[in-house]
Amino acid sequence: AVAAPPEPELSKPETPPQAKNKKRLDDSLSRSKRSAEDRDVFKQYLRDREMARVAHLLSLSDDWEMQTRKKLEEVHRQAKFELELTNVDELKEKRYSRLGHKVFMHQMKTMNKSWSDPNISREAKKDKTAPEIFHLKKLSRKIYVKPPTVSAPAPAPPPKPKVDQALAGSMKALRAEEHQ
Repeated sequence: AVAAPPEPELSKPETPPQAKNKKRLDDSLSRSKRSAEDRDVFKQYLRDREMARVAHLLSLSDDWEMQTRKKLEEVHRQAKFELELTNVDELKEKRYSRLGHKVFMHQMKTMNKSWSDPNISREAKKDKTAPEIFHLKKLSRKIYVKPPTVSAPAPAPPPKPKVDQALAGSMKALRAEEHQ
């Protein structure tokens, strides 16, 4: 049996090194983007739910915005009927309506010194904070008293020797004579 010579493998045409590197870079970027999105399971779940909801609405009607609007109107109508059936008069007050809330909040702002004082409002805008916060910081700076700094105690004087140096020297000489 004669062995057939191995067939040469068809090799891909060589691409320049720059093209290979660019392709690798593009692949790694798309992989990193994909993996970051795929790793967040909760976001993927929410995306899937939204897509399923849109698909359901599209199957019901060609115009899913119209279906959503109808659903919202139905919920609003039911809430309105429930509000009329309740006997709580406080919930039926005008201040709980959109216009009533606007009037009520305007009245509260005019009563609030932080908002009604133009100087405080202007300085708060410069500081990029709410007027109430700016006003409180300003008041706390006036009230705050910096505690006095305690100076470090003076270094203790060096300990005094118990025996005078001249006397100690003579005693050492006497002791050295006794030991010899």
